[in-house]
Parts: sequence; structure tokens; C-alpha cells
Amino acid sequence: MVLPNLIAAIVLHIASALPVAATDEVAVIVHPGTNVTELQPEDLMRLYLMEQTYWPDGTPVQLFDMQGQDTAKDVLYEALGRQPRDLKRSWMRLILAGEASSPKTVANAGAMVSGVAQTPGAIGYVAAAAVDDRVTVVARLSR
Repeated sequence: MVLPNLIAAIVLHIASALPVAATDEVAVIVHPGTNVTELQPEDLMRLYLMEQTYWPDGTPVQLFDMQGQDTAKDVLYEALGRQPRDLKRSWMRLILAGEASSPKTVANAGAMVSGVAQTPGAIGYVAAAAVDDRVTVVARLSR
């Protein structure tokens, strides 16, 4: 009985000495010309469900989405409370009905930042460390 307790105490001691992993912080970014400086979770939901298709100044919203598996994508979709397949299904219904345009997909964070920076009305997401001064951060999300 002493040996299992001793092993448990050693494991706890070692675990407490290990560094805690940083949370996965994601920055939601927009084209700087949108004149939006902050978005609340309900705003993100409306935008990514394509319920809001124009910015307050009348510029059409252009969604950017990451191809395949990506940590930033996982964090955003968790914050939206949606699975990627559910969001894509919702998007397809709106696109086929002619009510929305397809999100632009990119392969990596660099392409996301560049695409959002170059596309008026664009919104996307990247790991916070990938942000540069070409885009405006309007929300931060973490696990």
C-alpha cells in the first residue's frame, strides 16, 4: 500500500514541476477598411453562419476559412459551438439558394493574413502569433 501512494506522490510532484502549456489563442482578423474594431461572440456567430452578409458601412462580408484540420479553426468552431461539417452544410444551403457567396479557403496562416489584408470586407482567423499590421484584430478566442 505504501508503494502505490509513493508512486502517486512522485507523479504528482513531477507533474507540478512541468510547465503548463499555453492556451491556443486565436485572433479573429478583418480587412482594415471594414472600420470594425471589435466583435462580440454573437457578432461572430452571425457572420460565420452567414446571417450577416454586410458590414455596417455596406461592404459585403467575405469569409475566409482554413482548409483541413487546423488548431485555429478548431478554436473558432468551438467558440461558435459548431462542427465544421455543420457550418459547411449551412453555407451550402445559402450558396445554392443564391443568398451568400462561398467562403474563400486558404491553406495556412500566412495565406489567411494575406488574403484578409488584400480583400475588402474580409474576415478570417489565425493563431494570434501569426497576426501582422496588415490586418485588424477584432476578437481573441482561446480554449
